[in-house]
Amino acid sequence: MRSSDIANVSFATTRLHEGYAIPEVDAFLKTVRNAIRKWEAGERGGLVAVDVVNARFTPVKFFKAYNEMQVDDFLDEVVATLAAYESATEPDGGAGEAPGPDGTPAASAEPETDAEPEASAAAETDAEPEATPEAKPDAGPGRASDSGNAAKD
Repeated sequence: MRSSDIANVSFATTRLHEGYAIPEVDAFLKTVRNAIRKWEAGERGGLVAVDVVNARFTPVKFFKAYNEMQVDDFLDEVVATLAAYESATEPDGGAGEAPGPDGTPAASAEPETDAEPEASAAAETDAEPEATPEAKPDAGPGRASDSGNAAKD
């Protein structure tokens, strides 16, 4: 995965089913993109896989929100990418050169050509008027939280 993949990702939205607060997910993805850009430049990214694993977003219902499963699946890919960068910079993890998007050293990494497009954010599953999301006290499974302080900056 490359930083450009994060810039181009979009998720289906929902209103009737619980989803993740859009502003929180977008802010976190911006942080992730900046970190992966640093890793791509050969610098330590400042964000590690465990930060993504621990990310939590406010669950939203009856208001426009991102599909939880799509966000979680994408963040799982981010975790794998960050873990690959981290292992290449650990003392016993190799030559210290950050890997390319497929885990090979960056110098020999080939660009991805058969990446599948993500679902469009315009693919809304429900049609109701927009309103301000409210935090739900029962977070449930996944990356949902009841604190609303999920985005790490």
